Amino acid sequence: MPVYEYYCKACSQKFDAFKKLADYSEPQLHTCGEVAEKRLSLPMISVDYPAYQSPATGKWITGRKEHEEDLRRSNCRILEPGESAGFESKKKAEDAKFEASIDATVEGLFSECKGVINV
Repeated sequence: MPVYEYYCKACSQKFDAFKKLADYSEPQLHTCGEVAEKRLSLPMISVDYPAYQSPATGKWITGRKEHEEDLRRSNCRILEPGESAGFESKKKAEDAKFEASIDATVEGLFSECKGVINV
């Protein structure tokens, strides 16, 4: 049954009423006994999936279907429970190895240049 919003002018109160669609045009009485006027109100909208920007494609994703298509298109999948912790530790180890490689390269280049600069 739809929910309708009413306003009672006599008591200045808003209230909701559950009515059958067939009873839409019948007047609604407030608890004070006065006839209330029907008000237009915004319907409740339920979003199936919160919107976000895809980290893989950069596209704005606004629903579950787009989310699934984006995963398929970018050859990705949703991580299983507990899998993300393993992924994070693996990523940190790879990042540390990469940083060490960069540091070693910079140190090597610096030591080569150090002899040229001190001439």
